[in-house]
Amino acid sequence: MLVECLADIADPRMVNQCRHQLLDIIMAVCATLADADNGEEIGLLGVSKAAWLSQWLALPNGIPSADTF
Repeated sequence: MLVECLADIADPRMVNQCRHQLLDIIMAVCATLADADNGEEIGLLGVSKAAWLSQWLALPNGIPSADTF
């Protein structure tokens, strides 16, 4: 499964500056594969598929916004 493969990726971000888990941000890869072209489209795809994504992602702070991407 993709989530299991990506779970071992080290998070290079500043710990206290992150609202979203790295794996939640990596959903941008899936959105790009689904033909999203920019941060706004990635965010919209995330919102429209939030219930489906929550099966695999923790999303403790919800779907990352377009600005996050």
